[in-house]
Amino acid sequence: MSGGIHILILAAGASRRMRGDDKLLRQIEGEPLLQRTARQAVESKAQSVHVVVPAGHHERVDLLADSGVSIVPCRDWREGMGASLRAGIAMIPEEASAVIVSLADMPDITAAHYNALIEAFAATASDVRSFQILRAVTASGRVGHPVLFGKAWLKELVQVSGDHGARGILQREKRDIILVPTEGEGAVTDLDTPEAWASWVQVNLLG
Repeated sequence: MSGGIHILILAAGASRRMRGDDKLLRQIEGEPLLQRTARQAVESKAQSVHVVVPAGHHERVDLLADSGVSIVPCRDWREGMGASLRAGIAMIPEEASAVIVSLADMPDITAAHYNALIEAFAATASDVRSFQILRAVTASGRVGHPVLFGKAWLKELVQVSGDHGARGILQREKRDIILVPTEGEGAVTDLDTPEAWASWVQVNLLG
């Protein structure tokens, strides 16, 4: 697979549902969530990791300074996930075999999630590999993130708009998506409200 597989983490959201608090700066066992997310991606088998942040957001940029990722500023971040995807996909090398899209506010996604997608992609038939979409599934069968898109999808991904990101593609191609089992419920666990944070901390850190 010439060009390798690259990870794209979307971290340009405004944390609106956190009611004034930046969820990506919140710490989990002494490590900010954004650093935790980036570290897990870097520790995977992916060739490189790119993280999209709001242009001018120095706190998030500073957190990633020594993390081994490529930082991608997004000027149109207020538009929503579509703008983040466009900015990030534009930085993926043309020779890439695939890109894995992930979200920065999912604390239980680990290197194992990325590696499961990478290994499943490698196992697909070479003549259709570039057209494949693979999606992580929890132990209970719920579809979530990360999502791997073969090279053929990059041209469409770089043109998405609005706040739905790649949702339209995933819905349209639902029947042909390869579902990849992953451990636990990390593929659907996101922390985007104070209540979600409190619940996750209670179960995972205090329980």
